[in-house]
Amino acid sequence: MINSKILTSNGVNHGFYGQELTKDFGLNVFDLDDTAFDFINKINVSACKCMDQVHGNKIGSERSFKKCDGLVTRAKGIALCVRTADCVPLLIYDKNTNTIGAIHVGIRGAFRGIVQNTIKYLQNIGCKSCIAVLGPSIAKESCKVGNEFKKFFSDEYLDSENRLDLKKFIKNELKNFATEIEDVEIDTFKDENFHSYRRENGTMLRNVSFISL
Repeated sequence: MINSKILTSNGVNHGFYGQELTKDFGLNVFDLDDTAFDFINKINVSACKCMDQVHGNKIGSERSFKKCDGLVTRAKGIALCVRTADCVPLLIYDKNTNTIGAIHVGIRGAFRGIVQNTIKYLQNIGCKSCIAVLGPSIAKESCKVGNEFKKFFSDEYLDSENRLDLKKFIKNELKNFATEIEDVEIDTFKDENFHSYRRENGTMLRNVSFISL
């Protein structure tokens, strides 16, 4: 597991888990009730909420977390979890309102507006000074995409060889909202401590990122 420097300095319980979870549990966390229970104990929370991620732009809460790609809460002791294997896990914390968020940002979710919808949601509940952390995810040099994405991303993010800088896109969407933005700078495609959908030929195994109050 790795941690964010700014979330750690603010005393926020969080973490980015990779291959070690698969080795510990033998399968994806949350696939079975007993593995979810073990993970809850491991990260010292009372409950975990993990989305049924659909590469969309819907934001949910600890009470409504099905078929969405973002979760926001102010409830204590509940871990919001994101499962990824190249997509970007985005963790958010607003210290003034004591609000946390966990967002799954894939290529399709990005152009469908998941980050913008998250910002609007947080603004509507009074968040003004959020910290945003981009967890382990695929880097531009490893992220070649098809021509169909040219209509969704400008040349600023998609180069002449169709390599997409998804993290740059996310950072630019966050820059007028988040007071601090941190990138843990781990490329899941190159770092074998983390699962990569591309490197592992469509693996069903996932990294798990979490945040809790």
